[in-house]
Amino acid sequence: MVAEQDEVLPYTVLDELQPGGTTVVTKDEGAWLDTKLNATFGGHPEFTKEHWDEMRDMVRRCSYCFANKPQDIKGYHGGAAHATFAIPFKDETKVAYQRPRKYSPGEHEIIDLHCKELLECGFIEPASQHCRHASSVVVAGKKDHETGQWTSTRFCVDRRNTNRLSMKDNTLPHRPEELYQRVAKAKFKTTLHATKAFHQIPMTTDEDRDKTAIWWGNQLYRYTSMPFGAAGATAAFIRIMDYELRVSQTTAYRVP
Repeated sequence: MVAEQDEVLPYTVLDELQPGGTTVVTKDEGAWLDTKLNATFGGHPEFTKEHWDEMRDMVRRCSYCFANKPQDIKGYHGGAAHATFAIPFKDETKVAYQRPRKYSPGEHEIIDLHCKELLECGFIEPASQHCRHASSVVVAGKKDHETGQWTSTRFCVDRRNTNRLSMKDNTLPHRPEELYQRVAKAKFKTTLHATKAFHQIPMTTDEDRDKTAIWWGNQLYRYTSMPFGAAGATAAFIRIMDYELRVSQTTAYRVP
């Protein structure tokens, strides 16, 4: 469906037109879609047309901050002290190696689809034939949160061997109740979604990249950016978000 700029759209269509199709949009008959910005506007009764025009100008000026597809992601280039992700081992002479698993034809199809996307986006690259580390991909079942039935699958990586050898990062997430108290009295509450949040943080060294290597077919590919499931990944993301949001005393965020 192609919508004209400023066209008033029903809630269901607005929801479908969000990147990924999963963003929940507040029901508002006066909301409109700006196709040039790929953004919907509307939803606050106190906002005037001048307010919305000002917000559209701001989004237009900061368009480089938004990604409509994974290929738009340029990676983190902020000023945080730890702007890259490393995987230090307790003993660097140790090797985390796992042979590839056996997969069904359906699982092979899911793995190929996901790995091709990662490769096209630059999140993974071929590893050297001398790479010492390797982890297996796991195709896990995913339940529907409404029906409780196993209706989908999730691409995962078994990083238990790597995580057992990794040094512990003691940075902790913020307590949810404290975050809620911090923003409780705010008049405006705005949310931002960091697309492929972990993958925006680059790996530190080639050795760190090798420690993320996964099997795809009979070859190894390694991550160029921080992978999900790695020990310390959540802590690294928290530190960067703490730095980027340090100017605000009324900011709360959730780790994906």
